[in-house]
Amino acid sequence: DIEYWPYEWMLKVNTEYYFRYEGTQVVAPCAETVHWRAMKDPIKIHPRQLAELTRLLKERIAPTGDPNSCQSDTAGVSGSDGSLKLNRDLQYYHNVHRKVFCECKDWPSKFESDKQWCRNWQDDTNYERFYQRPYSFDSNG
Repeated sequence: DIEYWPYEWMLKVNTEYYFRYEGTQVVAPCAETVHWRAMKDPIKIHPRQLAELTRLLKERIAPTGDPNSCQSDTAGVSGSDGSLKLNRDLQYYHNVHRKVFCECKDWPSKFESDKQWCRNWQDDTNYERFYQRPYSFDSNG
């Protein structure tokens, strides 16, 4: 047996820095107290993984206790090309919401790529590293 560890994917990110947002859930019931975290660098995945995630989101079944329990309940709109659009209208911002970016000034990372990205961050008064080189790897613009 292979023991499941839900944070294994974090080992492949190669960054400890993230954006945190306290806001609303994107699907019903749109709870106001959801904690989102987006890693500074994206994780590279295989196209099959993206296809499976799309399939799972398309075929979502409403949870027990929901008025549509056990029925198809996707939050997205299926495109004719097999895609799934999950975006929603921009939401309002209020005092419950809080945005935070945890990065170089907050703690030193153990990853060499983060150390390079953070080099001389105190001198980066124009935040060039966020706009010119937002990732710890070359993204070709």
